[in-house]
Amino acid sequence: MTTTDATFATCLCVAEALLEGRWPDVTKGATHYYSTLLATPPVWAARLTARLKIGQREFSFKDR
Repeated sequence: MTTTDATFATCLCVAEALLEGRWPDVTKGATHYYSTLLATPPVWAARLTARLKIGQREFSFKDR
């Protein structure tokens, strides 16, 4: 991939939008995630507050 590639240009636009706050945070502030396809959730997941599930991903955040 080069900087003139269309895929690169799309990725750059998305990255800029994220960094500039123009892209919504669909995870609602989550700081961690894991796949629900795992046989058991990671040990660290028990210490976090579940935020939401998108597809097969569980998004959580650490209480302050």
